[in-house]
Amino acid sequence: MELARELLLRAGENEERPMPVVFHLSSWSIEGLPLAVWLVEELSSKYQVPQRVGQAWVENEQILPLLDGLDEVRRSSISNGCNWIGCQAGVSNRSVMESFSACRWD
Repeated sequence: MELARELLLRAGENEERPMPVVFHLSSWSIEGLPLAVWLVEELSSKYQVPQRVGQAWVENEQILPLLDGLDEVRRSSISNGCNWIGCQAGVSNRSVMESFSACRWD
């Protein structure tokens, strides 16, 4: 959560930066939706963002998804998600794509 707070502060200082949003991957694994569709659904159900607004945010890269719970996702879903993330990086308008990975060791 420290990462999310820091990114939120940075986004508040510069409105051109995407807004960080935490998404819990466990529900994506169950639903099996394409990741972009799931992000819009989660924005609507968890954060009460109207679907049209959420769709625009995802399409226009106005959010920085912080994906939590990778250890709870089926391997096939992980592969599909990585493909989606790779495609997003390929069409990004930003010169540098920021990517974060966090692990928790029990």
